[in-house]
Amino acid sequence: MIKRKQENKLTAEDLIEYPVWEYALNEEDKSGQNEKTVRPYLTSPPLVMRDLYLIVRADFTLSCGIAYIGYIKPVKIGDKRLMEPLLPYDMNPVILTAHGPVFFCYGMNKPDETRLLESYKRLDCSPERVFPIAFKSSVEVIDGVSEGVLDGYLYISEGLLNTFRLKPSDVKFTR
Repeated sequence: MIKRKQENKLTAEDLIEYPVWEYALNEEDKSGQNEKTVRPYLTSPPLVMRDLYLIVRADFTLSCGIAYIGYIKPVKIGDKRLMEPLLPYDMNPVILTAHGPVFFCYGMNKPDETRLLESYKRLDCSPERVFPIAFKSSVEVIDGVSEGVLDGYLYISEGLLNTFRLKPSDVKFTR
């Protein structure tokens, strides 16, 4: 039996074992599964997006040079997007650390300071060393966009995409 997981429960080990995951949208009626349930996608790269809704392993590099793995949702070239031009928000990048995931897209809610402090701790980095973050899919995607740069945490307010970071003076960070 192929494993199923909730998207927010994926680990770096899951992405090393299976670099591509697809949403199990045709299985939402099964007990314990919903629209956020994913399963390994067992097709050899390069990926052709077609009508697939996928998560792919990505490599992230913080501005200080520290590297992490995580995942993104590649966007099919020509697909309708949340924003034009294509922005990192459309790919919903997530870094997976040993201490838990670091999310960058917060929808209509500006992320609160407590949540961001936890993110910096998970990254084991002070704010001035994190952004910009470059990311790129570690799986070849033929007809999709699968790389970008994050300049901060992202949220939407009054129809506009906003970028937010804590200033180093806002954080008492200890290594």
